Amino acid sequence: MKLPQLISFALLASSWGHAATYPVTFPHSPAKGWTVDWVSTDTGEVIHSQPWPEQGGVLTSPEVKRDVFARARAPQVDREALPTVENCAGVQLRNQGWCKDGLAFLPIGMNRRQLYYPFTNRNQWTAETYMKELQKRGGNTFRVFSMPEFESPAGTYDDFALSAYDQMLTVADGLGINIIFSLIDLAAMYSDFSGDPYSVFNGGPFEKHQDIYGSEKGLELLKNRIQFLVEKLHHHKSIIAWEIGNEADIISEKSENGKKQTERVMLQLARHIKEIDPSKKPVTASLLAEVVWPEVFASKDIDFIQYHSYATSNSEVLPGVLRNDAEQSQKFGKHVLIGEYGAYRADPERNTFLKTGLWAAMSQGMSIFPWVSGSDAFGELFDEDLDLYAPLSKVASKVNWTRPLKLRNFDFSAPGATVLASQLGNEEVLIYVHPQR
Repeated sequence: MKLPQLISFALLASSWGHAATYPVTFPHSPAKGWTVDWVSTDTGEVIHSQPWPEQGGVLTSPEVKRDVFARARAPQVDREALPTVENCAGVQLRNQGWCKDGLAFLPIGMNRRQLYYPFTNRNQWTAETYMKELQKRGGNTFRVFSMPEFESPAGTYDDFALSAYDQMLTVADGLGINIIFSLIDLAAMYSDFSGDPYSVFNGGPFEKHQDIYGSEKGLELLKNRIQFLVEKLHHHKSIIAWEIGNEADIISEKSENGKKQTERVMLQLARHIKEIDPSKKPVTASLLAEVVWPEVFASKDIDFIQYHSYATSNSEVLPGVLRNDAEQSQKFGKHVLIGEYGAYRADPERNTFLKTGLWAAMSQGMSIFPWVSGSDAFGELFDEDLDLYAPLSKVASKVNWTRPLKLRNFDFSAPGATVLASQLGNEEVLIYVHPQR
């Protein structure tokens, strides 16, 4: 065979699970003395180290089964040192990255919509059990919702649910688990308006869900709910962000001027949270599709954006989707977290898809959370899925995510593969190589 054919054959073998290597073209090194640590995505361990040629060139990865990750570092960066951050009390976002109590960290976890109710969880686990199962694998974050039925009728709140929230958050406080708390599931309200607390069916003032966002009364009801929850729960240190509402854009085009109305409400609710929260937690807005709402991205009251990415369930396409998400957010200088993604539980490649998402997102300085539910087609995470977090967390725990992020996706290449890369300050470059069949 000729050389190009040999390379293609090697990469094809890799994509099917046979050992293969990647010839990766590196650009000029950021400075003299940089080292490239090749990391196994199966174990999180460094399997080979080599110098980064100052003038650039082709570096060949060690043999891997499918994909490979590399962490390149400046001479002053200790590969095993924990990334300390000065003057970081509590949780903060800096330079599109996270720190907590003096250490940089990457949120690693999942969606568990009603984690506080054991009957919704795998094996009817309590919130504490689920947290410990994630934590022992290096995970640290859950995204949790306050469901529409927390309020019924409008302005009346469920004491039982509030107690469940409080108990869950108290456990998380003690374990050091992080919670992104979605204050209202707008998507669920839209999909089943009969259960909406603001619906005429439940004594509310609105005949259609989308009408909520075009009226001052709707804005008032949403503000009241949010204020109640923030005032009751803000003292929990485990809450690292308030989410205004799940998937605001899902209803934005369902009425005339829907997008404009919904965007206006999101901005006003974000401002409201900032005004009433004495703990000054970050605020996030979540969008179902990879769309850009310029005013939301530009808002100083919204600290980061969530994309919910269901554009593909193909592990070979996913890195390109995540690269585009990261490139889009970079234009606004706004941190993006992939708040949902997933492949159907019946998909035999589901575990591979989940793994690909974790490593590809991390190479872009992003977190990514699988959608987890025993009541829909995406299904639960079982032990082999949860075990994917341990190798990732080994690498993530040593990276200083608060350094300024610069995407370098088009500075690296490998034949037959997608290569994603980002640079953190003048200290580190993260590279992910994934085969294309």
